[in-house]
Amino acid sequence: MDKITGQIRSDVHLSPDINYMEYPNPADAMRATAIDLTNKIEANQSRYVDKARYHDGSKYSSCSAKTISHVREWYVDEVLHQVDEQYMAAAGNIDGQIDEKFNESAEDVREANNNGASLLKSALCFPIGLTMRAEHVRDNGTKYDVDDIAYWEENVTLGVDVEPDYLFEDSDDGKQLINLGVRNVCFFGSTGVPVLPPPNYVVQFNSWMINVEGRIDGFTVVDADNEVHPNPMFGHEAQIYTRKRQPVYDPSNLLPVGDNLPIEFSFTTGTFMIVPPNKLIGDREGGITEDSEDYGNIFT
Repeated sequence: MDKITGQIRSDVHLSPDINYMEYPNPADAMRATAIDLTNKIEANQSRYVDKARYHDGSKYSSCSAKTISHVREWYVDEVLHQVDEQYMAAAGNIDGQIDEKFNESAEDVREANNNGASLLKSALCFPIGLTMRAEHVRDNGTKYDVDDIAYWEENVTLGVDVEPDYLFEDSDDGKQLINLGVRNVCFFGSTGVPVLPPPNYVVQFNSWMINVEGRIDGFTVVDADNEVHPNPMFGHEAQIYTRKRQPVYDPSNLLPVGDNLPIEFSFTTGTFMIVPPNKLIGDREGGITEDSEDYGNIFT
């Protein structure tokens, strides 16, 4: 049975066409889910049961083979039964709750949901975040054909926000927020290195090592296609993940469990420059090392 379960999990995936836009009424979505999963399981039912494996000609190869064959057949039938029963029961429960809570207005609520979804689908589009396509692929990375049972794909939309925004100099409310420290080390001093001895050298050369320290005070990833948070108007709300400095508490008892810390980073890079004669190429006066005001204080 574990093998059959693994086969079903590998083969059967809910159609991406079953979503809030197509089925704004959750009860209808449950019914569509039951039909979709049932059709996909039934399409491969003979492979899951695998009767030929336990037959020798027109008869079972042994008593135990007959028992195993019947158990496999029962198990697949039971999976189909549970899919139909659970999802249809959920659909009935949702319809019942709508009828109970809204009484005579229940049908108006269903109609409003349908009209709202049609409006969103046909008239409104919010191009927020980066939309990527997630696909079910084989172990070797090749895609399944559209007609394959295991074919599955859906959109994944991610948005990212960071604070501070290093692309812009202006900050809100006139506040200065500096989270980048830089150390600039000049290798060859204030004069650089003539490639040929003076006075007839061709070019001057110099090189710098640059150490960078930084901190992102707030880093937020918005999973816009995550459907774990229902919303009565838009179907679902985005799942939001945030990294920033704040304590984390257990919501059940409000006891502290740890700290959420901002992202910190550091790296070393470098640069070099070549200029013609009589052009200055050295570092500023006062030494070969120059630190920005915040270098060394970013991680404190």
